[in-house]
Amino acid sequence: MNFRHKNTEIFFDYWLSLPKEKYVPMRCSFHPEKIPALLTNMMIYELLSCSKIRRRLLGSRLDLLGIGGVGPDDIRSATLSGICGDGRREAEDITRFEILDTQPCGLLVVAQQSLKSGLEVLVETLCLPLLGDKDGNSQIIIQKNILDDPAFMPHRDIFSSDHVPVTECHFVDIGAGTPEL
Repeated sequence: MNFRHKNTEIFFDYWLSLPKEKYVPMRCSFHPEKIPALLTNMMIYELLSCSKIRRRLLGSRLDLLGIGGVGPDDIRSATLSGICGDGRREAEDITRFEILDTQPCGLLVVAQQSLKSGLEVLVETLCLPLLGDKDGNSQIIIQKNILDDPAFMPHRDIFSSDHVPVTECHFVDIGAGTPEL
């Protein structure tokens, strides 16, 4: 897998190193303290139901920059078309995180985002699933990295989704294939 930011690759390699059950690590095997340099750009969402999510962790750098997403006490529906409206079909009934939970795969998105300062930046986001332990809910762990090298700046957007210009969006095969939408 070719990532644009070295921290995205480190994050993916750490996730790949975890013991798996049905292609996906259990929540109890994920130890964020083992990747301390990545914590400031990490988010964790808990899947409460097939259409409801809750943010459990927001890295300090993401919070400072204002690119954190759903608030900590905010439970929302998050549709696939809201992050990856790729035109293959309307996906209002499918949540982006439900797909990662039901079809073991990752999601890679590169999109332009506004910081609190008003600066527009290109952000590489990798979302990966964790299976719930015994009675716990599954989680999605996310690494967001600003692509600050001018070579990364897009020449064109492939589409805009909820006013976020997206330049790349695809599922990442982790061994079980990727969803057909």
